[in-house]
Amino acid sequence: MAMTEFIAAIELSSTKISGIAGKKNEDGTMQVLAFSKADATSYMKKGVVYNLDKTAQAITAIVKDLEQMLNSKIAKVYVGIAGQSIHTIKNVINRTLKERQLITQELVDSVCDENIDIPNNDMTILEVAPQEFRIGNDYQLDPVGVASDHLEGQFMNVVCRDTVKRSLVHSFEKADIEIADLLVAPLAAARLLVPESDRRSGCVFVDFGAETTTIAIFKNDLLRFLTVIPLGSHNITKDLTSLKIEESRAEYLKLRVGDLNYKESDDDVVETFFLDEEKTREVPLIKINDIIKARAEEIIANVWNQIQVSGYHDKLLAGMIITGGGSNLNGLIDLIKHITHIERVKIGNPNIEIAHSKLIKELKEKEANNSLNTILGLLAAGDMNCAKIDKVVEGTLFEGEEMIKKQEKTPEEIKEELRLQQQKKEEEEKIRQEKLKEQKLREEEEEKKRKKKNKKSWTSSLIKKFEEVQKNIFNENDEIKND
Repeated sequence: MAMTEFIAAIELSSTKISGIAGKKNEDGTMQVLAFSKADATSYMKKGVVYNLDKTAQAITAIVKDLEQMLNSKIAKVYVGIAGQSIHTIKNVINRTLKERQLITQELVDSVCDENIDIPNNDMTILEVAPQEFRIGNDYQLDPVGVASDHLEGQFMNVVCRDTVKRSLVHSFEKADIEIADLLVAPLAAARLLVPESDRRSGCVFVDFGAETTTIAIFKNDLLRFLTVIPLGSHNITKDLTSLKIEESRAEYLKLRVGDLNYKESDDDVVETFFLDEEKTREVPLIKINDIIKARAEEIIANVWNQIQVSGYHDKLLAGMIITGGGSNLNGLIDLIKHITHIERVKIGNPNIEIAHSKLIKELKEKEANNSLNTILGLLAAGDMNCAKIDKVVEGTLFEGEEMIKKQEKTPEEIKEELRLQQQKKEEEEKIRQEKLKEQKLREEEEEKKRKKKNKKSWTSSLIKKFEEVQKNIFNENDEIKND
């Protein structure tokens, strides 16, 4: 049976393109119905589309996979945008009023419009994160109705390079896939993984991706800072290939062998690990871990530097929440605490329960921990039905009967269509009766005019005839008199 209601989303990351479809249940859980992914290392770099044709082909293939699993066509998808150029720009708009008056919604809207209209060179605004309005020394989320002679709007604009957005959108146009909405991927992940209480208290959300690491800071439940650094866990993998091994083997060493807390034993025994399956080449474990730790320290140091740049480094009462494939590094949390001195560091967990299914079990077995959180965040952010519903064939079997359809619909949809159909018939009948009534009134009015006109014509004719008779009488009298 074909699915008629679901949400579909696609994530374009540095190393892969993933597609997902699912639905939100009435009990508040989220159910994953389909998942597909494709390697994107040859046409995506740091989350940015570089080869439009290959990207479009991959998107088409993923959508087809999802449609096959759903047994239904997809009309549109939610799309996550990420990448190195995404960051926040703080903007302040001031309005001085002629006199003290109540702030109106029209004034607030005009301030918001002015913020959007300000040019940002080659940058485009992806999202305007809600911020406060300053009135005097007070900050208001909703200033409408407050009396003042001055209004200051503070805005946090999430931007990226215009070419990045255009390339992504053009890829979907080439694939002939409609975009339901373009979502900022790291913010969608943060909404899924960061509890509201942590966003209020103040926290930093860090997504350790393959080629980029994203930092988002929240305070008072508002986004305060967002940036992306061009370093990720794939840099560690490349560093390990210096041991003259393939990337797949290097990835295994990074996640299965490496330990950021590793220390050499006090005795003279040197622990080693074989680099190949044939066990012909071995290397000391300390060397493997030194390579991993050096790059991990560099990434964390850059993260800490950006947190300090934001000015919120001493306001993070809820600490740090981490996610992404790179968060699976053994000993990462301890290293973060050591470098940043942030004591509360934890792995982010979805605040929406994912309904148990065979597909979810398979994904957990195949995919690295925390690597699906961003696309699950995109799925959770969607609120529009992405299923393609074929048009209804016109015509009815008999009065009050359901119209013939090409695709099966739910009882609620059928009931609603019948109600609208009956309502339309009643409205058409009402209009027809009103037109008949108007036509009857016009005919009656025209009949009155016609009778009145006939009466007037008859009277005029009678008068004219009387005048002619009278004239003839006078003419005859004049003739007799003359004789």
